[in-house]
Amino acid sequence: MDSAPILDPVSGDRALVDKERGLPSLYTNLEVARQKHGPRADKYVALLRHGDPLADAVVEAFAGMAEEEWRQMLHIALERGIDSVPNAPEPLRALFAQLDHVPFWVDQEQCNLGGATFLRCRLGFVALAMLSLPLIYSWPAGNKPLSLSGHLVHRASQRLKDTTRYVFSICQPDGLNRFSDGFKITVRVRLIHAQVRRLLRQSGQWREEAWGAPINQCHMAGTNLLFSVGVLDALTRIGYLFKPAEREALIHLWRYAGY
Repeated sequence: MDSAPILDPVSGDRALVDKERGLPSLYTNLEVARQKHGPRADKYVALLRHGDPLADAVVEAFAGMAEEEWRQMLHIALERGIDSVPNAPEPLRALFAQLDHVPFWVDQEQCNLGGATFLRCRLGFVALAMLSLPLIYSWPAGNKPLSLSGHLVHRASQRLKDTTRYVFSICQPDGLNRFSDGFKITVRVRLIHAQVRRLLRQSGQWREEAWGAPINQCHMAGTNLLFSVGVLDALTRIGYLFKPAEREALIHLWRYAGY
């Protein structure tokens, strides 16, 4: 194994870092993962360093503008489309080219069934608040951006309200269609994540070699699964019954939201 032992800058423990793949030092046992999962282990490792280049580029472009200017651009793009934005910067056009494209695998009827499946469960938000969110917020590898920003302590109640509003919005009929509230909130959350990445890297607090990219694709995927598979698991424990089609539909909804 082409690895070298180093001291983890967070814990001081010795950790194995894969030189070829650049495994962040917080993570260990790459060879074991390769033996169990094959090439998927290396794909996972690569995504630990992958943020969101399209959104990150937009945030960089916005950083050189007055706040009122970029907020107006974003508002018009969300409400009327990117072609309605005069002098839109190229990064914003590139982001909306991706956002406006609906992948071939998206099934709107399945998305609607997924949203309806969640909303029919009166304890759905309880499952979210009592299982999925605590697991997300206590995840050592993924909660560092929240911890360093102080939002886990100072904005906990507001984050819960924002999360509830978001989940409710995308679970409405056609909740992720292009001009829906759920779509618009999704885009704004994506840009907030990009801004947090930028600020953390500028702060000098973020240890990229140890932790990977802030709010990276691996941690985003884990969060997404806890909002879908995790919620289904919690509701099943409570006693709710789901048809296989309903389970698949809720996962499908969140797959598109994650995209």
